[in-house]
Amino acid sequence: MGLTVACMTSYCSKSRDEVQWSDDAYGAAAFKNAIKGQSIKRGQYVLVRGKWLQVTDSNKVVALDWFVDMAHDFLAANQGFSPGGPGPNILIPLPGSKLVPGASIGQHSPHTLATKLAARLTQIGTPTQVADVLRWAQPMQNTHGEGGSRDPEQLYPHLLVTGPVPAGRRLLLDDVCTGGGHLRAAAYVLEKSNVLVEHALCAVKAEGAPTPQHNYFHPSVHEYPDFMPMAEFFKLLST
Repeated sequence: MGLTVACMTSYCSKSRDEVQWSDDAYGAAAFKNAIKGQSIKRGQYVLVRGKWLQVTDSNKVVALDWFVDMAHDFLAANQGFSPGGPGPNILIPLPGSKLVPGASIGQHSPHTLATKLAARLTQIGTPTQVADVLRWAQPMQNTHGEGGSRDPEQLYPHLLVTGPVPAGRRLLLDDVCTGGGHLRAAAYVLEKSNVLVEHALCAVKAEGAPTPQHNYFHPSVHEYPDFMPMAEFFKLLST
């Protein structure tokens, strides 16, 4: 069936030496840093509900609420995005690279984004729960500064499903999507636990070298194929 991923914003992941950066490109990169709790060297402007709002290193926590505004508006305008059927929305956050069983959850995390979005959606009459069931078996290298893998083949053996997931309209949730590797690995591991997930929400999409006219603050939807480990693929070929 594949995985459909909606990203609320995008940012340019190329260096300034490779791409001509515009003011909104800087703002999109600052928004990504704010979502992840990383440092912001200078104040930049983020487009939220038609208004340019400044994000700085001192107020970057507000970006978490901006994501909720963006995700709420996207879901309201695209009611066919998430799976249909009975039951509440079930948001399943991806774990940060160091989130193992028993570890504490940081403020800037997919879990926080999921909790804030669930509260907003429930408040407006769309019951939404957070199923915080994904963990790494051991701390992983992050992809930003430690060179961690984005290959689902390398990721899925280390992902754990630590509890049941309620029935409902299930969506994975992550902060940044690059090639969909983490999301595809999570969807595979969940499916092996009889939890089918075909949709995901992300705050930011990493774009290698967008065109000069790229709209960094416009939601985008991306389709990724189902992940199948090589061992399963070769087993299927041999049958």
